[in-house]
Amino acid sequence: MLPNTLAISSGTQSKALDLFFSYKANYLILGYTLFMPLRSLMKNPMLVVGVLMMMIFLFQAGKKFNWWESRRQKLMPSSCKAVLVKLERRIPENWQTSCEGKIFNNLAVEINYPVLEKQEKQKDQAKSNKDRVRSLLYREMANDLISIAKNSPSDNLEKTDIVRIKLIHPEMTINAVTEGKYIVKLQTLRDKRLIAEHLKVTVQVQETLPEKKN
Repeated sequence: MLPNTLAISSGTQSKALDLFFSYKANYLILGYTLFMPLRSLMKNPMLVVGVLMMMIFLFQAGKKFNWWESRRQKLMPSSCKAVLVKLERRIPENWQTSCEGKIFNNLAVEINYPVLEKQEKQKDQAKSNKDRVRSLLYREMANDLISIAKNSPSDNLEKTDIVRIKLIHPEMTINAVTEGKYIVKLQTLRDKRLIAEHLKVTVQVQETLPEKKN
């Protein structure tokens, strides 16, 4: 007779067999559930072709209209998205914001400055004076960066990798690039001279003029 430590009672054997057959039954049910739809598809080859065509269409449409990237962006958390939650409640209508980059942690802001009808005189003046438009856009850029800093949660803005702002005017476009850790410092700066010096050191700016029509 085997020692007690190695002996297996009939009750334990029964429970083990019940557990084995229970798992086996579950796998059989799962296999049957998967097999029946496949069996139905095999009986209808046109249905299989239709399903494949639909999958190809959805894949191509998703790639064309950026469905999958948009879905992936919504599911991937980032500091930039946390910034937009608060920022988008307070921005003007002519602002367009988004999160860019591989992990969607780069803040992008595009601002349009259309020339209004009531500003026709200013429009004519702007056409003949590029320096005036440049001065206007640089001043607006500084104010917009300060606005981003003051209307964003500081901890999230500081962890945002890149902040890109684009100011679009009929006579000139300004592209400015900086980092969140630099923009967040504008929350505490009050002196105009210090603000100007800080922006000069931390912001890279590129000017683009519209192509002349022949």
